[in-house]
Amino acid sequence: MTEISFFREEIYQPFYWQGGRQAALLVHGFPGTPAEVRPLAEALFAQGWTVQAPLLPGFGTQIDKLFDQTRENWLTAVSEAHATLRTNHDAVLLVGYSMGGAIALNVAAQQPPDRLVLLAPFWRIGTEVHQAIWQGVKRFIPEFQLFKRVDFTDPRMQKAFSTVFPNIDLEDSEIQTFLQEMRVPARLVDEVLALGLAAKEAAGQIHTPTLVIQGSIDQTIPPKATHLLLRELAGQARYVEVATGHALTDVETAVWPQIKRALLDFAKPLQADTPTWNP
Repeated sequence: MTEISFFREEIYQPFYWQGGRQAALLVHGFPGTPAEVRPLAEALFAQGWTVQAPLLPGFGTQIDKLFDQTRENWLTAVSEAHATLRTNHDAVLLVGYSMGGAIALNVAAQQPPDRLVLLAPFWRIGTEVHQAIWQGVKRFIPEFQLFKRVDFTDPRMQKAFSTVFPNIDLEDSEIQTFLQEMRVPARLVDEVLALGLAAKEAAGQIHTPTLVIQGSIDQTIPPKATHLLLRELAGQARYVEVATGHALTDVETAVWPQIKRALLDFAKPLQADTPTWNP
């Protein structure tokens, strides 16, 4: 695959900002980068938190290796970062956005954080019917082109891409060609689907206080799917639904202040001497 130069910009890089004794680990989604969770990290860092956002293997500058990755690669990267933060800090908040939510659920089941935040958490694509259809389709279509017929002049498409890749220039012919020619192997889709199903199973093992934030008009992770996932969580959960789509970390939306406040209010007890839990 051809390397795209915009992934070299600082905003797409992993980061670790040293703050206080409480730490937050933030996990981006698919096909994102730490840029997705940067606004969340900035909000926490401003309150004195140490914040870290790793780059999942195969994303960003490693995009040419994406199709070689497995869910275990992603889980290992986050598990190792989480274990290190737990060793070096008094409390850890684990935050997962979209596919990062599935990763966070899997990790939390094995290494319970002090609190867990899931934003539009992925655990399945479509319905069970869609899953069954995919099992049949993949036998005949071993790879497919996600963006072959995408109209990059469509404002809605530009908005969707800018949320994941803040500085992307969809008028750049190199970027358009890269996206249109990118062939996604069915094996990678299977890895993502398996990760999601494992996340649902993991939810039944999680007793950590959890905050779930969901967009009411999200077409990527619809509210109905998140409601089903909520039923699986073994512990107490606080659910916040906001009037927006999937772009829960977009600071330009009208609901960003509400999302930011929900996150900070949920995290604040970890900075107190006697944390409380009021679902």
